[in-house]
Amino acid sequence: MKYLIALAGDDLDSKVARRFGHAACHLLVDTETETAVVYRGEVEDLSQHGMERFSDVDLAGVITGNIGPHAWADAQDLGLKVFIARGLTGRQALAAVGAGEIAVATEPTMKKSAGDHHH
Repeated sequence: MKYLIALAGDDLDSKVARRFGHAACHLLVDTETETAVVYRGEVEDLSQHGMERFSDVDLAGVITGNIGPHAWADAQDLGLKVFIARGLTGRQALAAVGAGEIAVATEPTMKKSAGDHHH
């Protein structure tokens, strides 16, 4: 299974990021082949916003500390499950999700998306 994990660092021993869109890295992990691909930088800085850049990947779900309405909408549009894992490393979160210890989120955990500001 493949999971997209928002992390504060660039490996599975890093803490899960506080917010999906502002993670230092997003790690695409394949639990069957035990491989991972690192995507550095905040999602908002990319030309292809949000999770759309992973639309061609058969993801089982997204793991993050929090998720705002925009990223939530992206996940729903792509049919992705979202798992909220706070205070864990990527490795711990992946194990907990795999063991069924973390329930699938039913709504965004943030009221506003990080990019929601007016000038």
